[in-house]
Amino acid sequence: MMELEERHDMRRAFTLIELLVAMAIMVMLMSMLAYIYASSRKIFTECTETTELYQRIRTAFEMLEREWMTVKVTHDMEFFDDAQPWNGHYDEVGDDVPGVYGSSERSYGLREHLPGALRNLLKYVASAAVYGNTYTDRSSVRRRADIIYFKSMTTIKGRLREALIMYKIDDGPLSAKPPGLPVLKKYVLYKTDSGSPPYQEEPSDKNGQDICVGVTDMRVDYYYDDPTDSKPPDWLTVKDGKVKEFCYRGWGRILDDGRLTVPDSTGESFDYPDLDQFRQIASGDKMYLYSGYPNEKQNPGLPDDRKWKTVDDGDYRIERIEYENNKPYIVFARKWPGLPTHINRLRFRCGYLPAAIRVTLRIVNRRGRMPRTVSRIIRLRSR
Repeated sequence: MMELEERHDMRRAFTLIELLVAMAIMVMLMSMLAYIYASSRKIFTECTETTELYQRIRTAFEMLEREWMTVKVTHDMEFFDDAQPWNGHYDEVGDDVPGVYGSSERSYGLREHLPGALRNLLKYVASAAVYGNTYTDRSSVRRRADIIYFKSMTTIKGRLREALIMYKIDDGPLSAKPPGLPVLKKYVLYKTDSGSPPYQEEPSDKNGQDICVGVTDMRVDYYYDDPTDSKPPDWLTVKDGKVKEFCYRGWGRILDDGRLTVPDSTGESFDYPDLDQFRQIASGDKMYLYSGYPNEKQNPGLPDDRKWKTVDDGDYRIERIEYENNKPYIVFARKWPGLPTHINRLRFRCGYLPAAIRVTLRIVNRRGRMPRTVSRIIRLRSR
């Protein structure tokens, strides 16, 4: 009886082949489960990183858009103490404001954060501006890294304040992984209430505020509304190493009828010859006139009301702009005392804004992968 039971038990045991087949099936099942788990984990990680990418991009765009929507139309960007206080404006001629030049003694301006090749483009930037800039990354790829500079309202230590703002791409710290992951940064300069120091960056360590880690490219395009052109506007790009300052500047003269025309009697006109003919300004805008000189040589003994004095420096409201043979003549609204006439040579500045800017960001994840490119159009004004 026992012998029969032993034989019966032997017949119920697994053979070696059955064990091998079972093990193979188990290995296949475990491999499939591991593959499914790894794939799910990869998809989850990629989705999380993609969500984080777009969240960072959205945060950067929202901050940019919020500040650009309150950008100040100005021809006097810097709010430093003026060496000629009677006109309330900074004058390139004669004034000395160390912050503008990034002086080592009193370095107040944001100019020191510009790349070295761009610092000397302009002696004084009087309005919102776009700097065309490129750099070569660690993979020897040439990338666009435009810089935008403007005056607007921003939150500083919980308080909304007027400030000078600059957005630019900086290399990240070498301790980052991967090393040198670029960062979109925001630099802010504001006037303190105490006056000591009179101007201060926020944050005060002058390292700027990290807005978006992993931004490898920033391209800023702009376009104008031209009332004389029936064609749709084209997006314009600032060339590498150049700057687009949204301000009419140059030399002009005041005729006997009180209209301003360019060029002046020496033939000088706009500081930048590619400017249009005052198409971006209109009635009600203000133009800063200063450093005027009467035509004494041709008209000796001019009466006082035809001599430009320092007290005549200041903003003049534009009544209208007339075009004769496509040449502009600006008529100012009279103020008391009246605008001196027959002025042979004087400086003018008049800030404006483009109709819109288009900001394009290319961003990678924190491992330097998954590049995404996103653009946003920020409309500024309309005529």
